[in-house]
Amino acid sequence: MRKSLNSGKTNILIQLNFNQMKKILLLFSFITVTASCVATDLSDLDNLFIDIRTDGLLTISTLEDNQGTVTQSDTATQSGTNEGQIDDSECELMLCNTVNEFQEFYSEGDIFDFGMYQAQLKSYHDFEDEEWTEWFDEQFGVRRSVKMARFEYLEQVEGKDVDIEMFYNALEGDFVMGRIIFEKDYNDMKNNIVKKFYEEAREDFNPEVKYSNNRFSNYFENADGVYYNIVYQLQGD
Repeated sequence: MRKSLNSGKTNILIQLNFNQMKKILLLFSFITVTASCVATDLSDLDNLFIDIRTDGLLTISTLEDNQGTVTQSDTATQSGTNEGQIDDSECELMLCNTVNEFQEFYSEGDIFDFGMYQAQLKSYHDFEDEEWTEWFDEQFGVRRSVKMARFEYLEQVEGKDVDIEMFYNALEGDFVMGRIIFEKDYNDMKNNIVKKFYEEAREDFNPEVKYSNNRFSNYFENADGVYYNIVYQLQGD
């Protein structure tokens, strides 16, 4: 997923989750040390492309050299990824971060890749009412309030405006669900839910029964599965 940061002449594209920021800090520390020891032309740092891929490799080059770079979301779309093909063994994209990390790093108005098209982060919301607490208990067997980040998809789907809502456990901060809303009609939506296993879940909660795909919801091992399935739902139907 790609985030664009613009400050003066600087135009930096970063593809990473929050924890991988440590690699960026180490990289720039290395560049700083190198620049102080060797006479090097670092003018290209104003037009820099940093790419941290899912295999952990980091590459660095100018934007002009990366006009055809395929992002993680593009890869999912081009390979025809759907809910039956997603590898959920590891969680690497930014929805894997806690909600506090997400809010610290991303601001309202930021633009994100969702496959071939983009969405804009519009707002953050806190839901502490009993209705959402009961919803969380029904889904995961524990009572929690909910935080949500709402995105506006920048392309219509079959002539309809689309909102994307991402939900988090407000206490522990973990991502739990993403859903697509067409024309703000909550009767016309698709839920994508992460399988969560809380130690304090009520005794009568049966995850084997609950976490079964149905006509309302699909279930995934982690947040990456939710992200890729949202891309598939938006572009692969």
